[in-house]
Amino acid sequence: MRKLLALVAFAALTLSAAPKYAPEAAGLDPVALAKIGVTMEQKISQDRTVGALGMIYRHGKVVYLDSWGHRDRESNLPMTADSIVRMYSMSKPITTVGIMMLIEEGKLSLDDPVSKYIPQFAALEVLVDGKRIPSKRSMTIKHLLTHTSGLTYGFFADHPVDKLYREAETHKTKDLAELVNVLGRLPLKYQPGERWNYSYSTDVLGRVIEVVTRVPLDEYLEYWVFKPLKMKDTGFSIRKKSHAQIAKIYTPDKNDSLVFATDELVASGGRRVRNFREPTTFFSGGGGLAASANDYIRFAEIFLNGGGGLITQSTIDLMMQNHQPQPTPKFGLGMGINDAPDGKSKIYGWGGAAGTRFWVDPDRDMVTVFETQLYPGGGTRKSELQKEFLKLVYDSLTD
Repeated sequence: MRKLLALVAFAALTLSAAPKYAPEAAGLDPVALAKIGVTMEQKISQDRTVGALGMIYRHGKVVYLDSWGHRDRESNLPMTADSIVRMYSMSKPITTVGIMMLIEEGKLSLDDPVSKYIPQFAALEVLVDGKRIPSKRSMTIKHLLTHTSGLTYGFFADHPVDKLYREAETHKTKDLAELVNVLGRLPLKYQPGERWNYSYSTDVLGRVIEVVTRVPLDEYLEYWVFKPLKMKDTGFSIRKKSHAQIAKIYTPDKNDSLVFATDELVASGGRRVRNFREPTTFFSGGGGLAASANDYIRFAEIFLNGGGGLITQSTIDLMMQNHQPQPTPKFGLGMGINDAPDGKSKIYGWGGAAGTRFWVDPDRDMVTVFETQLYPGGGTRKSELQKEFLKLVYDSLTD
């Protein structure tokens, strides 16, 4: 009942799609903010991206929202706050919150062995000097949340385990149940808890949610996260009435010019690039969601308002602690930890393969969202755009 009442209260208070433009009242210099648009328009003219969007939420309001270029250049459709973009790994914090909700409800624990829910992980092995040896310890839910599980992705490196992932065609599995079956047969890259390694960990967490709740991940997130937060344009597929809002993906061609990423251009990369108009059976909690900026800011703001009725402040504090066994990188539960551009605060968040990213700065009471759609490839374009955007945001702060 407590959580239900909190959700009702939060739904009444959550921001509307129309931003409240009052940057001065929120400690932001409008003249400095104007430099963001100048810079982004310049980047578009230089073919560094096709379209982009930036949003700042501070002191309970959206105080900055601007967009540049196109979500669909060929049809001359502009990028807007309700444009729906592929979030890829920005799905991870959402799935993480789903797991933390279940932990708060006592349905699982951070220290639970993953094999309690996924028996295929009961006798994991690690590849060491070409030989498979038994894992020294059980993989836990916390290992998955911190990307210290020993799993990998298969497409970031040429390590022998990554090669085995590619040979097993993990990217072609039809659902999460099949994925964990395949992963359970493959050796780990590292001992659980040994070090950070970006991986299918959050997809495995998605399967844990399915096992614990006995419903598919898409239904769980829709009922317990998206509906309470009024995220109407978020999902593993997008409702038909919103199809026109879906942005296109662009990628560099052989001349480094950005072109529409057709199916033929992306197929050879072995990645999942979907148009989100058709349903899917693979509910990738690690990278399968699309959303609008209006929707994602509704999710991200829960980290500033005590959890928005979904999770408690103590859980947020736990998520924002560094849980890594080695000095770098700094990573909490489902989110990375970095210094703000001015070095005066810590920022928390994550990004997606197509260039989306969000940052939460609790000390400044601020959430910032940036979106573009460049994938596969995009090279330094994505990080270049994100870094310049975020620096200009912090340059505009007056308090």
